[in-house]
Amino acid sequence: MKELIFALFAGLLGLALVFGGYRLARILIPLWGLFAGFTLGAAGVSDALNNGFIGTTMGIIAGVVVGLVFAALAYFFFSLAVILFSASLGYWFGTSMVLFLGFNKGFLSAIVGIVIGAFVGLVALFGNIPKYFLITISAIGGAMAVLGSIMLLLDKIQLDAFNYADVSQAVTASWFWLILAVLLAGVGFVFQVKANPDFTLEQWGAINGGSPKKVESTLE
Repeated sequence: MKELIFALFAGLLGLALVFGGYRLARILIPLWGLFAGFTLGAAGVSDALNNGFIGTTMGIIAGVVVGLVFAALAYFFFSLAVILFSASLGYWFGTSMVLFLGFNKGFLSAIVGIVIGAFVGLVALFGNIPKYFLITISAIGGAMAVLGSIMLLLDKIQLDAFNYADVSQAVTASWFWLILAVLLAGVGFVFQVKANPDFTLEQWGAINGGSPKKVESTLE
C-alpha cells in the first residue's frame, strides 16, 4: 500500500511539473521540497535503525518534519530553491549520462555530475531563471518523477531506493525508458511553451534572496 501511495504522489507531482512547472513553480517547487525532504528524513531513520523504508512511526515523523522544513525553505527562499533544484538535476543528469555510456559509478561520474550541476546552478543564478530554462528543468524533473512512479509500481526499483539518482540511473540503463523520458519531457516542454506565451514570472533576484517581488502575467 505504501508503494502505491508513494507512487501516486510522485506521479501526480511529476505530471504537474511536466505540464505546469513554469506557471505553477511557486507551488510545485515547495511541494518537490516536501517530497524530497520526506524521503530524506524517512530514509535516514531507516538506515539508522536498519529497518524498512517508512517501516516505523519514527521514520514517518522524521520524514514529515524534514519534508515540512524543506517545503518552508523552498517557499520562503524560492530563488535559492530553484537554484538548488536546477543544480541537483544537472548533477544527476551528468552522472546518469556517464553510466549510460558504460562507465561504472565512481569518481568519474561524480566529477562529471558536479561539473554539470555547478554549470546548471550558475546558469540559474546569474541567468536569473529565464523562462525556457525553468520550463526545461521542470519538464525533465517531472518526467523522471512520473517514470519513477511507474517503475516503482512495476517493481523495477525499490521504495527504499526511490530517489532521483536511482530513478535516472534506471531510466538511462534502458533505451525503452530513456526514449519515454525524452518524449515525455519534450511533450511537456512544448505544452508549457504554447500554454504560456504571455505569462512571465517576475525576475526572482536570486542573488538578493528572499521571496519574489511579484508575479506578472498577461492573459489573452
